[in-house]
Amino acid sequence: MARHLTIAVLYLTNKIQFPMKKCMPFFIALALFCTWSSHSAFAQSETANSSEYTTALGLRLGWPAGVTVKHFMSPHNALEGIVGFWYGGINITGLYEYHSPIKGVNGLQWFIGIGADFTSWNYYGYNGASIGIDGIIGLDYKINSVPIDLSLDWKPAFYVTGVSSGLGRSPFYGTGLALSLRYTF
Repeated sequence: MARHLTIAVLYLTNKIQFPMKKCMPFFIALALFCTWSSHSAFAQSETANSSEYTTALGLRLGWPAGVTVKHFMSPHNALEGIVGFWYGGINITGLYEYHSPIKGVNGLQWFIGIGADFTSWNYYGYNGASIGIDGIIGLDYKINSVPIDLSLDWKPAFYVTGVSSGLGRSPFYGTGLALSLRYTF
């Protein structure tokens, strides 16, 4: 059953073509926003860490599923690394993220970021590797009474190499929705 569902998804993603001319302004705007926000964040006072934690390590449940680690360099700026497993291969992602608290809900913040990934696969005779540019947007919630952080995000990617071989996907991969559960320290 799972194999048939996967084949159906691959068939549909092959038939659906994402208009890259319409998607590119999103990635350009994301890159400009991240550049602007990191500049203004470093210009602000760094007396309090808005993230309420410095480092978090845990599981990413979604596509791809794997391990995630997030480390705050300053109150609003974090680096996140993700190692995920999919299609008999691996996905390694590095992200820069800008975080900002949501007023009225202690511990809740939104974030946006940009990064890159390396992906390899070996799936029913299809194998290959690709390099992509990733965006990320989501919500991050640090539970006050316990050292647990929950994060819900969408991580689309635009693959610049290796997409034509293997799974025959479009260069735009927009189904990277995930829930992360991390231990904070």
